[in-house]
Amino acid sequence: MARRRHCDEGSAGRDRRRARDGAEWRRRLRLVTALGGADAAVPGAGTSARLGIAFAFPLALSANIAALVATAYAGFYATGRRAVGLTAAAALAIWPLLSAVVAGQSAWENGTWLVDTGLALYTEPLSTALVTVALALVLRSGRTDVQLALAGVLLSYATFVKLTNGFALALAVVLVAGFLGLRRALPLVAGSFSFVPALAAYWPIGYVRG
Repeated sequence: MARRRHCDEGSAGRDRRRARDGAEWRRRLRLVTALGGADAAVPGAGTSARLGIAFAFPLALSANIAALVATAYAGFYATGRRAVGLTAAAALAIWPLLSAVVAGQSAWENGTWLVDTGLALYTEPLSTALVTVALALVLRSGRTDVQLALAGVLLSYATFVKLTNGFALALAVVLVAGFLGLRRALPLVAGSFSFVPALAAYWPIGYVRG
């Protein structure tokens, strides 16, 4: 009887240590994914609100600026006209305000303006920045294999941040393969696998968490 009690206590101790180690691992992962902007919160992470804001707000503002610059370059690279690039960047900048004009006041009911501007500290600004920078790299004339690989890395990271960006990644691969050839698409494809391990690790505790 005493031996069974000793075994039970030992098993309970191991369970407590395992739970404590798991909570610490989730806390560290939350800090990493907060910088990357993974949408879903990790239960039990315990990251303070102040620390989250200190990381997320400057990141959102920087991402908005990067998206504006990248959009301007993407428009210029696609058409060869600076006016088109500047117009595209201006449209992106004022879109949070125009959404109500296009879709009516209901467009603001779910906080779209706060999300798009980054004030809600969601992942939309970072997601947009990653995709637009990758687009500019792909559209750039004289693009090198290194730049295509970097575009793949950015789109892979964008997919980690927001799963639906996987469609943008797939479209980029198809377009590069179609217009530049399969060989030129290989660096893009190689770069696209860079954040697959992170996505796979986060999947069971984030994206599909009930």
